[in-house]
Amino acid sequence: MTSYPPSNKPSPFRFHRPSLATAMGGGNPPVINLWRRTDLNFYHINVPKSSISCQECFGRPDSNASSPSVPESQQTRSLDKYVNVLDFPKHNGLAGLDRLASGHVEDKPFPWFADLRYTWRTPIPHRYLNVDRDVLSSIRVQQSVDDYMQLKKNICYKHAMEKAANCLKEMRASLNRLICRICGWGLFKVFRRVMKRLLICPNEMERLQEAEKTGIPIIYLPLHRSHLDYLMITWTVWHWNLRLPHIASGDNLNMFGFGWILRGVGSFFIRRRLDENDESGRDQLYRSVLKTYMTEILKMPTSLEFFLEGTRSRYGKTLLPKNGLISNIVEAATNGEIPDAYLVPVSYTYDQTVEGIFFDELQGNRKKRESILGTIKGVWNAFGIPERCGSVRVHFGPPRLLSDYMRTLSSAIQDSREHFDLTHAPHMNCYRELLPWHNERCQDPQRTLIRAIGYHVVHTAQNQTSISMCSLISALLLCKYRTSGAHISDLRADLEWLVTETISRGFDVIGWESGHTHQNEATTEALSHLSESVVLHGDHVFLKLVHKEVLNVSYQRNALIPPFSVTSAVALAFVSKSADVDGLVSRALQVCNLLQMEVIFCKPCENLRQKIADEVNQMVSDGLIELRTNPPLDGRGETEDLKVTVD
Repeated sequence: MTSYPPSNKPSPFRFHRPSLATAMGGGNPPVINLWRRTDLNFYHINVPKSSISCQECFGRPDSNASSPSVPESQQTRSLDKYVNVLDFPKHNGLAGLDRLASGHVEDKPFPWFADLRYTWRTPIPHRYLNVDRDVLSSIRVQQSVDDYMQLKKNICYKHAMEKAANCLKEMRASLNRLICRICGWGLFKVFRRVMKRLLICPNEMERLQEAEKTGIPIIYLPLHRSHLDYLMITWTVWHWNLRLPHIASGDNLNMFGFGWILRGVGSFFIRRRLDENDESGRDQLYRSVLKTYMTEILKMPTSLEFFLEGTRSRYGKTLLPKNGLISNIVEAATNGEIPDAYLVPVSYTYDQTVEGIFFDELQGNRKKRESILGTIKGVWNAFGIPERCGSVRVHFGPPRLLSDYMRTLSSAIQDSREHFDLTHAPHMNCYRELLPWHNERCQDPQRTLIRAIGYHVVHTAQNQTSISMCSLISALLLCKYRTSGAHISDLRADLEWLVTETISRGFDVIGWESGHTHQNEATTEALSHLSESVVLHGDHVFLKLVHKEVLNVSYQRNALIPPFSVTSAVALAFVSKSADVDGLVSRALQVCNLLQMEVIFCKPCENLRQKIADEVNQMVSDGLIELRTNPPLDGRGETEDLKVTVD
C-alpha cells in the first residue's frame, strides 16, 4: 500500500466549491476542484491539417498520380476550426457553422424539440439498393458453388445455392432510412450523456463531399477504440449529407434485437474466424460471397467502413493492421470490378472510452462473449457516469485514391529502402496478421503491396490523431512522478512543456491554444478525468499505485507513442553508453526491429534509417545530446569518427 504524507488540508474529493483563486492555488489552502468547469478552447487547431497526407506518396512535384484526389481549389473553403456536432440542432446544422465555430454557443438553451425537428429536416437523400441477386448470380459465387458441389459429390445445385444464400442472409445489411432517422435522434441523447462535446473539422468533411461528387466510392478505415466507433462515422457523415456507409462488424455483435438495429443502420456481420485449410468448401464459399458482397456495395456506389486493426485496442495504442478485407478491395480494383476507391483514414480521441479499460483481459482473463444482458449492463454503467468520454474528436484524413497508393507503394517497395525485416515468424494461429509489409519469406508481391497499404493507412490515422490533456498528465504521473508525487505547480509547468513539445512534433492537443490557454485550466481539465487514479492531497498530486489504476493511466499514456516513438528508440539505444553516430543509428534500428510488433515507426514509403538519423540531428539541435563535431547526418553511416556524449 502507498502511504501519503499527513496533511491538515481538506480533502479535494469532497464536493466543496472554493473560489477560483483558492481552487487553482492562489489562496490558502490550495485545493484543486475537479468538478469546476474550465474555459479551454476545444475548437482551436494548433497544427493545421495539410491536404497532403504523405509527401513521399502524394506530395512530390514529379508525382505520376493519375489525378488529384480532391480538387485543391476547394479543399480549404470552410472553417479551420472544430465544431461541436452535438450543438447542430441549436443552430440549424450546417447553416450555423460560423456560430458553432465561435465556441460561445454551449450555454445557449436548446429550443423545444430541437433534436426532433433537426432529425426530421436533415435529409438522407441516397438510395441503398438490394444487391442479393447480383451477389448470388456473380461469376465468382457461381464458381464457388460448382467447387462446393464437386467437393460434396452428393449435393445438388439447388442445395448449394441455398448454402450461398444463407451465407449472404447471415451477413448482409438492411439499411433502412427510417431506422437511421430514429437512431440519429437517439444518438443525440446518448452522445450528450456520455460526452461533453463531439468535435468535427468542417474542412475535413468538405474534402469528403468533393470526393463523393466524383462518383468513386469512399472507404472509411478507422482505428478502433470503443464500441461507439461503429456508429460515430455514420452519424457524422449524415450531418454533411454524405452517403451512409455499410459497416463491417463482427458476428459477435449480431445479437437478438441489437443485431437488427445495427443492420438497419448499415452494419453487415462477418465471421471473425475462418479456417484457411477448410476441406469442406464451406469457408471458401463464404469468402466468395463476402468478397462479392463488398464489391457489389462499392459498385452501387456506396461507402464502406471497416476496422483495419480488426478489434478494439486493449492498450490504448495502435494495433498492426489485418489485411483480409482490404485485400478484397485491392483485388476488386485490380480486376476492374470497381473503377477505383478513395481510402480515408479515420481516428478518434477520447478523454476516456465509454467502456473503460479492459482490466479483466489485461489481467489475463478470457474475453467474455457479448450478450444482450452484458450489453444492457454496459450501457447502464456507461450512463452512470455523465460525460465520461469527455471531449471527443473524430479525425478524417484526406481521401486518396487506391490506385495512387498502389502505384507509389509498388515503386517504394521495389526501391531498396532498407526496410527492417522480421527475424522470427509469429505463431501460425495468432489472431492478428503480424508480419510486416516487407518480409523476405513473403514471395507474393501482391500480398506485400496489400500489407504496405494497410500499414500506410494505419500510420496516417495514428499520426493525425489529436492528443488529450488526460494522456499528457498520465505520461507525466507515470514516468516522472510515479513514486514521489508532484507538487501542483511543478505538474502545471511540466504539462505546459509537454504540450509545447507535442505540438512541435505535428500533433494537436485538445483544449490548448498557444498563447491563450492557462496551465491551471489545462491541469484541472486533465485531472478531472483521472479522479479515480490519483489522490489530491493538499497541493500535491499522487498516483494511486494500485494495479488497476496504473493500468488505466498506462492506457492513457500510450496515446503519446506516435509522437515520441522514434525519439524513444534513439534514447533507448543511447542510454547505456556513448557511441559513434553510425553505431547509435544502427542500435536504434535494432530497437525498432525488436518493437515492430508493438509500434509502427514509419510508413512503408519512408527510410527508417534516415528517419532515425534526422531524429538524432534534431536531438542535437535541441541540446539533448552533444556531438564533438556536428555535420549533418545523411543516414548512410558516414560519420564513424564522431562521438556522442550526454549533455
